[in-house]
Amino acid sequence: MKNLLVILFFIQLSNLTSQAQWFTQQSGVTNHLYDMEFINRNTGWICGTGGTILKTTNGGTNWIQQVTNVPTKPLFGIHPVNENVVYAVGWFSTILKTTNGGNNWIAIEDGGPPVYGNYFSVFFKNELTGWIGENNTMGQGDVKKTTDGGMTFISSYTFGWPEDMYFKDSLNGIGVSGAANIHKTTNGGNNWISFQLAGSGDFFRVSFINDFTGFVIGGATEILYKTTNFGQSWNNIGIIPNVTGNSIDFLNDSVGWVGGNNGIYKTINGGTNWIKQIGTGVIYTIMAINDI
Repeated sequence: MKNLLVILFFIQLSNLTSQAQWFTQQSGVTNHLYDMEFINRNTGWICGTGGTILKTTNGGTNWIQQVTNVPTKPLFGIHPVNENVVYAVGWFSTILKTTNGGNNWIAIEDGGPPVYGNYFSVFFKNELTGWIGENNTMGQGDVKKTTDGGMTFISSYTFGWPEDMYFKDSLNGIGVSGAANIHKTTNGGNNWISFQLAGSGDFFRVSFINDFTGFVIGGATEILYKTTNFGQSWNNIGIIPNVTGNSIDFLNDSVGWVGGNNGIYKTINGGTNWIKQIGTGVIYTIMAINDI
């Protein structure tokens, strides 16, 4: 079975066993699932609407729902630091943290109307230092940063709120967002430079294979972009026809997958050519562990 996992908008897909050895795995919930992260090939977490967090310790064969105590909150981002410390964020000023692998979750922030921001993404470099992409109470984009494990946060303005982020170290980070915006920081998120990479199309996910090379796909433009200098410049390396790209993950310079509104596509030559592996379902996030 392919050691590569995706979150599907529709939990049940038909005829997957005949399509490139993809198999449907039941989550046990009917809520929409939006983000997934693994710390190794066996242990990972998924988050979604209704305050849903699921955990697997056997590579996705079985999923256990964890108690979050925020049943009305849609969770859009999750990030494990290690097998014990995991952070999750969502709408209505929701920040959750566990220090025991999810056996217990505490609400660092649990807001609601009339004053709240919506959190879309989270990335932690270690147990203490992390960043959260936010659409704040003024409808503006910013990034919240903590250096004490979520006890306190400071915010910095970005043009648009990052849907996904990646930091290669404590200073240098990249975020992607709607309207094809790229956000870059070189001082740990204290300041951000934002620029539009394409004329249209939202960016939902970014995939880095090392500290220099990364990929992003335009949600409506079908265009794949690549950087080899950690976001200083991006090159248009091709089009994936008929794909509204919601998710992307590359293993290396050659092998990668894109998930969209009509299935999963794979490349083995760095994005020059793509093969459709699954033709149904809405793929919100995809994570490649290997290509076996």
